[in-house]
Amino acid sequence: MGALLRAIVVVGGLILTVVGIPWAIRQLVRYQFVPQAVVSEHRDARSALDRSSDLVRGRWWWTAGVVLGVEAVVASLGFEQQWRCCCSRCVSSRCGASTW
Repeated sequence: MGALLRAIVVVGGLILTVVGIPWAIRQLVRYQFVPQAVVSEHRDARSALDRSSDLVRGRWWWTAGVVLGVEAVVASLGFEQQWRCCCSRCVSSRCGASTW
């Protein structure tokens, strides 16, 4: 939990500044494997951050692309589900059925 909190604080603080945005994105990609390092390798906060950085080193663009792809799929599925829910309420309300 400490590693994840530390990563959130560092990345969140950097996003607040325009100059820090590229570095924040870099750190965000580097810290993608912190939860896995803590759970599967039983590492402490600092060690998990280092392990995640080691895993991403040399594969930053690949990791960033995969993360971006997965996030796009998850976001589109969430949007599609929300759209279906919204449309089903609109259709139901036209026919006199109350969904609320």
